[in-house]
Amino acid sequence: MGQWHFFVEAFRLVLKEPKLFLPKLVISIVYGFVMLEIAQAVLQASTLVSSQVTQAMIQEATIVLGITIGLLIVTIIAMIVDIWISSWYPILVSNYHSKKSLSFKRAARESWKRFSVVLPALLGIELVIALILAFVLDMTLFLLPAVFFIPVLIIGFVIIFLVLLAVYPLLSVGVLEKKSIRETFFRSFSLSKKNWKIFSLASILPFSISLVNVGLAFLAEIAAFLVLFWVFRILLAFIVTYNIVVNPSAYFVALEKN
Repeated sequence: MGQWHFFVEAFRLVLKEPKLFLPKLVISIVYGFVMLEIAQAVLQASTLVSSQVTQAMIQEATIVLGITIGLLIVTIIAMIVDIWISSWYPILVSNYHSKKSLSFKRAARESWKRFSVVLPALLGIELVIALILAFVLDMTLFLLPAVFFIPVLIIGFVIIFLVLLAVYPLLSVGVLEKKSIRETFFRSFSLSKKNWKIFSLASILPFSISLVNVGLAFLAEIAAFLVLFWVFRILLAFIVTYNIVVNPSAYFVALEKN
């Protein structure tokens, strides 16, 4: 079979074990509500910036700040839970290849042993991507009247994609290999460099859908867009589940090639 046969194998696995979708579906719905609240807070804050300073405006800004801090805490908790759930899947795929039964309980227990490595590694990557995205969006708003904002957006998204590509094997390496955080990063970079064709193709679809979904969050005040937003959230849950199964599947193929 071709070097990308793991896409077919991963598809067969998620069809055979549809319960694999449930954890990511729950997380996707939680993220959806958080994204809508964040978008609402951003829109509310933008109206305050353009208003004259009054006592009522200061009080409203304080409320918005409190909501923002609360959303930040909820987002961090959701990210930690999401990373832990994601760390189950390399073990589940490994068990599948070993002809063992798939058990969330066993995968959660085994992945917890490596969580002290996986959590800071993936949180660090999430922070890097968030900082790049924030910088790109800020520069876009600053350059919006000019024509330069389009190249800035393109360059920013290319950088984010390259970061995702460089660390694509990070989850599987972190869970399945007994390495330190530093060794996990170097190992992931090495695998990605040697197998960039495999990992780049695996990274494209969830990356693209995520970008679309972020934009939809800011349009969710319109009823039609709100429905579309939740359709994409559910669709994204299925795509992310498939991708998280593809991740270790691609990792195993990369190991066979090296």
